[in-house]
Amino acid sequence: MFSVLTIVSAFSVGSVVGKLQQTYGAGLDAKALSSGLSFMYILFGVLIFMPSLYLFQFGAELKKGFDYGNQVDLNQAFQKLKSYFRFWGILIISFIVFYITVIISSVAGGGLKI
Repeated sequence: MFSVLTIVSAFSVGSVVGKLQQTYGAGLDAKALSSGLSFMYILFGVLIFMPSLYLFQFGAELKKGFDYGNQVDLNQAFQKLKSYFRFWGILIISFIVFYITVIISSVAGGGLKI
């Protein structure tokens, strides 16, 4: 539900940015800000939805495997759990690389005067 609400709120960001432009004046590029925020909200919605889907599939397959005593369903359930942890691992590694890149670029560009 939270991922759906996040994606739906991505489409209402334009009105919020329009109100910000009225408040803070013409110095705010409303179209670019609205597009960027909408993209970020949709991206976060998808990133929230994917692990939830993997956990749902894991639970459904695990229940089916236990109910019917089927080893194939249990194996598929644990494959979904493996996909869940792989998704989070890749996401966390990409965030760590992003943070390291930001720190290195801020230290390297810290002496620049513009």
